[in-house]
Amino acid sequence: MKIVLVLAAIAGACLSAPHSKKFDFRHLERIVGGEIAIEGEFPYMASLRLLGSHFCGAFVLHPYVTVTAAHCCAGTGGLFTVVGGDYHRTEQSGDEQTRSVSEIFIHESYTSGGFNYDICLIQLREPFVFGVGDGTQIEAAVLNRDKDIPEGTDMTIMGWGSTENILDQALRLHKATVPVVTDEACSLVYGDYFVGDGMICAGYPQGGVDSCQGDSGGPMVLKDTDSVVGIVSWGSGCADEGFPGVYAEVAWFADWVDGKMEELGYN
Repeated sequence: MKIVLVLAAIAGACLSAPHSKKFDFRHLERIVGGEIAIEGEFPYMASLRLLGSHFCGAFVLHPYVTVTAAHCCAGTGGLFTVVGGDYHRTEQSGDEQTRSVSEIFIHESYTSGGFNYDICLIQLREPFVFGVGDGTQIEAAVLNRDKDIPEGTDMTIMGWGSTENILDQALRLHKATVPVVTDEACSLVYGDYFVGDGMICAGYPQGGVDSCQGDSGGPMVLKDTDSVVGIVSWGSGCADEGFPGVYAEVAWFADWVDGKMEELGYN
């Protein structure tokens, strides 16, 4: 019973969101305005589960390593599982692989409830087996290292979060396309909350398409590639007009990830 109560408390901490007086800030947990993904379309996509329930996304970088947002790892103590090869949250296809966590590495500069340095590396106790299964065959994504992504570049976001409202969580993996917004435009919207060296914005001026509450920690990839440009992080509202989603920009943290991988002997 004590373990259940502790995990329930952790779940509450993970799903809580920071707010400010100026903006309705929240860490992002759903895909709004998207469509159902094709099974196996994103073989690097992973689900973080607490007591069997999805609470954040992640992506596979190595058989022993997945990457997510720091705010997904904070306060958990690694007491969650990572599921790869998943497509439908409640139906088992036989392709799913569930792994327990050996250790989590939250960026040293991240502060709980903060927005910058929102990246966490997860070491698994047992490796994912790549290239097996009839539906989703797990494969690794790659880290984008280009810090100069042009405005308007199409990105793909994905996740199992809610599609219409917070209580309407998607059963099947969803995806959406969003264009990159310049740092200057994002700074005009979010002011000092946005840090160009470590964040990237994406979304339409009119809103309507976004990640929001369940998709946190999932990847934003360069469209039609497996190159991860961002990690679903935060924003004001969900798909609101004039407020793009904000993502941890992977290129700024690639060296940090490389260093952790080397420490773990996975380089």
